[in-house]
Amino acid sequence: MVHHVTLGELNTGVARAVVDGLDADVIEARRRTLHVAELCEVVGFGDPAIFGAIAAEAARKVSHNDMWITASAIELAATVLTEDRSLHAAIADRPWSALPGRRARCLLVGR
Repeated sequence: MVHHVTLGELNTGVARAVVDGLDADVIEARRRTLHVAELCEVVGFGDPAIFGAIAAEAARKVSHNDMWITASAIELAATVLTEDRSLHAAIADRPWSALPGRRARCLLVGR
């Protein structure tokens, strides 16, 4: 599964690479990543109550987009894959006060 916010961020990365005149290999690598993501099932926004619980505790540590992705992951019992060490630290197996017994599974993947 891939969140539609993630697809938007990947599309932005491709477009920004073109606009910024980055090396053709970088642009192609970003396009390949986007293509693989587009082959996945797309999920939308998570439960607003879950989003609210995350935002109440992590708004200064987690971006708005990442809160929606995390909310969807919790709702669907899915795992968030990220290269972002700060996101991983903020959400991985964290107990949320307003969400007893529900946690975000998060796997840090590296380059």
